[in-house]
Amino acid sequence: MKLKKSQLKEMMKPLIRECLREMILEEKGILSTIIREVKEATAPEAGNRKQAMLGKLEPQQVERLKEHSEYHTATSEHITDKIREAREAKARLAESIGGEAYSGIFENTEPLETAGNPDSPSGTGDNYGPLRGRDPSDAGIDLEGILEVAGGKKRWKRLTERK
Repeated sequence: MKLKKSQLKEMMKPLIRECLREMILEEKGILSTIIREVKEATAPEAGNRKQAMLGKLEPQQVERLKEHSEYHTATSEHITDKIREAREAKARLAESIGGEAYSGIFENTEPLETAGNPDSPSGTGDNYGPLRGRDPSDAGIDLEGILEVAGGKKRWKRLTERK
């Protein structure tokens, strides 16, 4: 039985692919070595590639790319300036109000007993929400020892670690 080159290639390709995948993914250090070598091989050429790509473009295309780049640079600088101006305005406003003006703003207040639609007539009972009917000052359930019930922190850490 004589195989043609294409038939042999068709038979061998899946086998070779599986072997390569196994080697790259299962053997320690092979994938990182491949990545490092590719990075080292392509890093010095990055500037040359950019020049080569620009050389293949029409002069009008190069000009449009430069304009586009300048536009984005100006836009990002404009946004940075606006953010800085907003922070400065916020700082000036806080200074004019006085730094201590809002300290203790919720002092001597109590949580609402019930909540609802402020536009509805009172007494209609249209309170809604998952905690309706609960005392707002209720501290809830203490979950401090829940990890100990399930085997402790070390066991949970071991269960959540990736293998």
